[in-house]
Amino acid sequence: MMKELNVLVKTKRFEAKRKKRPGKIPVTRSNEHFQVDMTKVWCGRDGWGYLFAVIDAFDREIVGYSFSRFCRTEELLMAVNQSLNYRFPEGVKGKGLSIRSDKTVK
Repeated sequence: MMKELNVLVKTKRFEAKRKKRPGKIPVTRSNEHFQVDMTKVWCGRDGWGYLFAVIDAFDREIVGYSFSRFCRTEELLMAVNQSLNYRFPEGVKGKGLSIRSDKTVK
């Protein structure tokens, strides 16, 4: 009916402006490059929980994680250690692994 009465208002369409991330690392095999990230999860009465995850960039498998009520370096390192022990039980030295986070250090 609004269309027939010609009272519709045209809405503007916006598209998300996404920048290409410089320095994208090409990955050719498993266990070559791990990525680390953290996200907050609301846990109701208990407040915020923090999930740290380590993912293999080649096969997109989560290889280590840690969930805690605290957002500290120790929890991140627990996830990284878990991933290294899972994928490299004999040690990581000389395997050519790189680990990257989405946060830049200034």
